[in-house]
Amino acid sequence: MENKGLKITSSVQIEVIKEDRKYIFSIPAGAPFGESFDAAFQAMEVISGWHESAKEKMKESRPKDEKEEVEAEIIS
Repeated sequence: MENKGLKITSSVQIEVIKEDRKYIFSIPAGAPFGESFDAAFQAMEVISGWHESAKEKMKESRPKDEKEEVEAEIIS
């Protein structure tokens, strides 16, 4: 019997709960540790990019006198 469109996989899921939100990182079963680390770091770089974009948008949307205050808050 052929099961088209069906795929069975195994993985390890790392779940972290913050407040009421669940964050999940999934690693294929048997994946090498180094490759898993590289994948996690790549995901962190994406999230860091989102953070940088949000900071820039926040700076652009503030009046000039408030921008200096926001920049000081972000740096500290």
